[in-house]
Amino acid sequence: MAEPTLEGLPTELKILILFRVPDGDTLKSLVLASPGYHSSYLAARQGVLGCLVKRQYNGFLDIAEALTAIRSEGLHFTLQRENAISLLDQWRRRDELRELNQSSSNRLPEPAGLEEIIKLLHFHKILRFFLEDHSINAPRPPWIQPVQWEAQLPLCLSQSEKCRFLRALCRLQALTNIFGDSDGEPDGRFIIWQLPNTYESEDPRNYTMTCIFERRHIGYLISKAAVIAQEISDDLGQLSKSTSCEFFWDILPRDQRPPPCEIESEWDLVRFQQHFAGLAELGPEFLYGVLHMDRLSRRNTICTSTGHFWAGPFIGLRLEFSRADR
Repeated sequence: MAEPTLEGLPTELKILILFRVPDGDTLKSLVLASPGYHSSYLAARQGVLGCLVKRQYNGFLDIAEALTAIRSEGLHFTLQRENAISLLDQWRRRDELRELNQSSSNRLPEPAGLEEIIKLLHFHKILRFFLEDHSINAPRPPWIQPVQWEAQLPLCLSQSEKCRFLRALCRLQALTNIFGDSDGEPDGRFIIWQLPNTYESEDPRNYTMTCIFERRHIGYLISKAAVIAQEISDDLGQLSKSTSCEFFWDILPRDQRPPPCEIESEWDLVRFQQHFAGLAELGPEFLYGVLHMDRLSRRNTICTSTGHFWAGPFIGLRLEFSRADR
């Protein structure tokens, strides 16, 4: 009698195997390679993915941080103030909520359903990418000599350093979603009254969720933004040097031109280089997306995300980033 193969196992055993798969790539390979496991996966999809989420975030990051980041999408402070405050309050009281073990389906420690589970898996992929890249390409502190810094790479981060870095990414993503640029609020600010008949524009991002140690890690994202900005400036600047035409749309064929934006000529590249740090303010999810695009798509996405030269960030005032690009 022939021994049963993995494909010939009963559906119940296949589902148990799926629950034991250690990572998303292995799960994807198994499901795509086997019709039997694909059917078993569909029968227990939410449970399998929910188990995978817990396994990936356990010891990696407090899942409440990641949940706050993904739930903040679409909750801009000026448009959904009460919902944004409620989410931030749940984040602030996350330890208290765990102790109370509230039964609300919206409590932070657990994803609310399959959609949030899938978002958590995607966000984990983003966090893992930046964590690994940071250990290899962390920017050099100015007080360390280049040769000495090169000898220290890749960095061997402690568990607390890893968690601090990941928390910084999560909180930046939440701050970007809640206090970033939105339609009708070009510089991400709102008006507060201070004295009778007087007011001033106040940036709510001053009241951040990050501590000083976590803010230091944002410098890494700025270094990634600098590489992107330099690439785009070099490409477009080289075009201007090879022709007497002033505007980029007169130089390139129609299918290779930058989209309509504020970067129209070589003169605009000066402002672009001065304000490239604004790319980091668009959050890790945006940066991850553009870093994984081809060169032309990356240039067009960044150009489309530029805006008029306000007192606030030059980049990100007209953010356009399709879900399909994630």
